[in-house]
This record gives sequence, C-alpha cells and structure tokens, in this order.
Amino acid sequence: MQKISILFYIILSFTIISCSDGSSNHTSISGSWRCEEYTGSGTSTYLLDIDRLRSDTSQYMISNFYNMGDNEFIVVKLKNGKLSLTQQPTSSYTVKSFSGTVKDLENIALTYTIYDGQSDVLVNANYSR
Repeated sequence: MQKISILFYIILSFTIISCSDGSSNHTSISGSWRCEEYTGSGTSTYLLDIDRLRSDTSQYMISNFYNMGDNEFIVVKLKNGKLSLTQQPTSSYTVKSFSGTVKDLENIALTYTIYDGQSDVLVNANYSR
C-alpha cells in the first residue's frame, strides 16, 4: 500500500509540474523570435533577434530583418504597443513603409513594404516565441 501511495504522489507531482497556466515569462520584447513572413510569392520562416538599445530604452534593434543575415538590422521604437521604424538598414533594400503591433510579449504582427531594387514587396509578418 505504501508503494502505491508513493507512486501516486510521484505521478501527481509530474502532473502538477508539467501543467502550465500559459503565462509568459518574458518581461520585454527582447530575445529570439520565430518569424513567419507572407508575401505574394510565398511564405518564409526564419529566426531573428530583438535587442533593446542601451542609449534609448524605447528603441530596439531587429537583427536578421527580412532574413538578410545577422549583420543586417533595423531599429524600431516601441510606444504604447506600436512599433515604428527609426533607422533604415544599409544593405541593397529599402523599407518603404512599416507598422507593427506588439500583441503581447509572445506575438508581434508587422506589415512592411520592401523595395528590393526592382519592385515593391508587401510583407505581412508574425513574430512568435
């Protein structure tokens, strides 16, 4: 009987530990994100990083923006849950329009237009973690 009681408590402990209330452990948008981009020519999925700037804590650098590599980035400003572009990348493309909404610390929705040197590409992106 004692073995059954111990087994019951072990199973109960694993059940309690494995259950989560779904709340976020994140306190800011800084960190690694999974990006899903949707364009007229298809979907792409890749990883990117968001880091808060030390010089202005309302601004964040998004590295690997538009899947252009870790050395390519944009700088955005976060105000009242909205993201706005403050610094363009220096590569061969131009961000012509940009808007973003931080839904929560687990999801960000973005819409932007990229000029790739030939045409405008409308992009809808979702960041999640």
